[in-house]
Amino acid sequence: MNDKRGRHFRPIPLSAYVYSIINQHLCLQGTSMNFELVSIDELTDSLRQTWIDWIRADLQYMSPYFHPDFTVNMAAVREDVRIVLMYENDELAGILPIHVLEGRRAAPIGDLMSDYHGVISPKPLELDVQELLRQTALRSFYFNHLLATQESFLPYSWEHTSSPYLDLSDGFAAYEEKAKQGGKSYYKNLLRNERKMGREVGETRVVEFSDDEAVLERLLELKSEQYVRTRQLDITRVKWMTDAMRQIWKFRSDDFSGMLSALYVDEKLLGMHFGMKTKEVLHWWFPTYDPDYHRYSPGLLLLLHLARSQDLGLKYIDLGKGPEPYKKSMKTGETELLEGGVDQQPLRRWLYRNIHNTRKWVHNTPAAQSPLKVYREVRSVIRKYKTC
Repeated sequence: MNDKRGRHFRPIPLSAYVYSIINQHLCLQGTSMNFELVSIDELTDSLRQTWIDWIRADLQYMSPYFHPDFTVNMAAVREDVRIVLMYENDELAGILPIHVLEGRRAAPIGDLMSDYHGVISPKPLELDVQELLRQTALRSFYFNHLLATQESFLPYSWEHTSSPYLDLSDGFAAYEEKAKQGGKSYYKNLLRNERKMGREVGETRVVEFSDDEAVLERLLELKSEQYVRTRQLDITRVKWMTDAMRQIWKFRSDDFSGMLSALYVDEKLLGMHFGMKTKEVLHWWFPTYDPDYHRYSPGLLLLLHLARSQDLGLKYIDLGKGPEPYKKSMKTGETELLEGGVDQQPLRRWLYRNIHNTRKWVHNTPAAQSPLKVYREVRSVIRKYKTC
């Protein structure tokens, strides 16, 4: 089947459509809300404006991930984007953008690229999350960056985490004062590196919005090397992810855009970052730097420049969840998140939860690290032997 833009997409099963239509008119016994699963083509101008009004009215939705244009950009590169519409007394009460994966499994919009997700609504909702799955014919919904304020998901969560951010709402000087108190030596070292780089390398020039594709290609090259070095998923080898980055980079609307930034020193490209920006919020997404100049911290100096910039009008820079030391040292606030899952098959949810707990134990337990390192080294030797 093809949509009006000529792209092929996998249709929702007829049973799901029938179930949604019935529930628009009949309220299930014991249920105060109805849920409807629709395609991206149902995102009308009116619905988009309602969505925007809701996120503008509530600071918890300040991240670009909650903007409808992020969902639109995901739909441009993936065919499985859907939207759950939530009705209370026949009035729209909530919106949840998702991907519907194989086997009717729901994933947050952005899937593996998502740093924030959750139900968007003008007021707190009391959701029957299992009923949401039943009415939309979905089997499961697993999440790892869901807003902790959404209490309906608390019974289904197995870990609380947080995402750090830079609070610039009172100006950079106020932020800097807090940053010096929270990570005094770290921040002082960063300022020292800035002066040292100016003396030893050359004059600094920053391009806040770069349209140079060579910068993006260099960023992807360096990120790939980093992912291989740190044994993480190399997103540069996942086509839909790089397609999404290119799509967002070229996208511009009134209050949502991709943002590729570059730091040059003596006209050498040393620091790069690709992220998303609304009018007042930048999501710090894919930063990298030339490893030959790591002693100057060019990536963090680019972050510092963007925080200082008055032209950007930023009130927050969200650093995203992660263990990197600079996030702990430079943050002046954090957003609480939940990780967990809702599943119509309790045994599968129990299995996923225990896999998660085992991974966390291995990561946090020194005694478990040694066998893991030995296994990785042996695996590396075997792979090298096979290629000889």
